[in-house]
Amino acid sequence: MQFIDRKFLSINSTLDVAAALPAGILCFTLFSFFSVTTGFSAAIVSQYNGRDNHKACSRVPWSAFYYALAAGMICSYIMPYIGSYIINIGGHLPEIIIKEKQYFNVMIPAGGFTCVMIAFCSFSRVLVLCDFYCSENYILENQKKLRLNSYQQLLFYLYSV
Repeated sequence: MQFIDRKFLSINSTLDVAAALPAGILCFTLFSFFSVTTGFSAAIVSQYNGRDNHKACSRVPWSAFYYALAAGMICSYIMPYIGSYIINIGGHLPEIIIKEKQYFNVMIPAGGFTCVMIAFCSFSRVLVLCDFYCSENYILENQKKLRLNSYQQLLFYLYSV
């Protein structure tokens, strides 16, 4: 996404491109802690699946979703102040600082949406595991239904990409 942003910003001016790179890197640096922490929920789902604790498998993605909502609030309301401070002490030209702050303030709320998407990816892990166990039990009885579930999973993965 940032590549496309920079492509269109290059049409506007070179100052915009000069501001987009450091602001984009700062944005990614600040929200990556939350996205990595949210992404760990898929590993926890796998661990619970290995222990045959399927109720916990369904609780973890919802916990990750609530965590992602809190991370989105932090990214939207607190990170702009932290980013503005870091941009101010960066030592860039005043014209670039203004553009960096604008680009950063547009990009940082997307960190919350990224965390929510990652939490839903761990939810898709639960769906795959549930389909796997259901298909073991009912493979002979419901072959058409299982084939439909496979197509649904494929569409879900293509949509999440």
